[in-house]
Amino acid sequence: MNTLLNLIFSFGLVLIPSFILARLMISPKINRKTFSMISALVIGLILFLLAIMYVRFHPIIIGLILFVIAIPGTFPTSYLLYPRLKSRIETQMKTSVKN
Repeated sequence: MNTLLNLIFSFGLVLIPSFILARLMISPKINRKTFSMISALVIGLILFLLAIMYVRFHPIIIGLILFVIAIPGTFPTSYLLYPRLKSRIETQMKTSVKN
């Protein structure tokens, strides 16, 4: 794959899920544990795909290792930050609606 295409794909791969997770956070049907697990899986998937794109020596094995490490590494962070992030996004949405 072309270097420029790799760069564009990598940028989109990292940027787009942040918007999806922010929109998912304000959903009334999702709770703290579900959001944390979804965000851990998304981050693991991003790391897996980036490893497949850029690693030359055993990319699938390294990607799987990164995927497995990402789940216990990001789940507690998402679990602890969920209430503060949710309130921040809700206040930003309220202020943007008023303007």
